[in-house]
Amino acid sequence: MNKYKYILILLATVFAIQSCGLEEAKIYQNVDEMVMEAIESVDKITPDELKALLDEGTEIQIIDVREQDLFAAGHIPGSVNVPRGLLEFSPKASNRRLRTIILGNDDFSAALAVQTLQKMKFKNIQMLDGIWFEWIAYFPDTFEEGLGESTAKAEPAPSSGGGCGD
Repeated sequence: MNKYKYILILLATVFAIQSCGLEEAKIYQNVDEMVMEAIESVDKITPDELKALLDEGTEIQIIDVREQDLFAAGHIPGSVNVPRGLLEFSPKASNRRLRTIILGNDDFSAALAVQTLQKMKFKNIQMLDGIWFEWIAYFPDTFEEGLGESTAKAEPAPSSGGGCGD
């Protein structure tokens, strides 16, 4: 009887460990519902707040998730271009610890990009509240054309102190 008790405890422990951290996937009725929830759930930064960070020289990374042709036509100086569909695969979006600002072609793509990066353990991430055209309207002298920087700053090497991938 003791043998069965240990087997039962072992199975219960294995089940408990496997179910740790599992999140139930939410089912949406349509894309609009998913996008609206994303927009409402992400942290936003205004164009004025972002400009102040840039003027102060605050260390941030700006990831522009628009397509390359739109980025080349005009972007915030120092930003890197990673189209939203490539976020998970791009080494340009690698520094999870650095404050990150997302700029999209619209609020929909930016909010979904923020959620994607949050799932990739980015810690301090916001989306620019507004689109490129709003930025250029506020700050017509603060943009550049072309492809800009080719890489973002890499994430610092993890310390040897252990941890859970923070």
